[in-house]
Amino acid sequence: MSHFMMRISSLGSYIIQKQKDPSKAHQLKLEVIVKALKWLEMDIDVDEVECIVAILIYKSLVKGYFAHKSKVVVLSKQDPFPKLNGKPVNS
Repeated sequence: MSHFMMRISSLGSYIIQKQKDPSKAHQLKLEVIVKALKWLEMDIDVDEVECIVAILIYKSLVKGYFAHKSKVVVLSKQDPFPKLNGKPVNS
């Protein structure tokens, strides 16, 4: 899922940079993730996506935080998807 978020983030950044404010390229609406998952025929709602992203943040697989009011995950501008370097991911 972390790799999937990286791809969605890249796509989201591209779209934002082309259409709107480039300063918000590190912000990803949860609804964008839901739409991408639905496109992959995965029936997941916003609450489930928020839970999955929270786990990824907790496990340090994604650097960021939630802006709950606007339903956005704000990714770190520098290295939002840190490399694992052979470290195991704890369950």
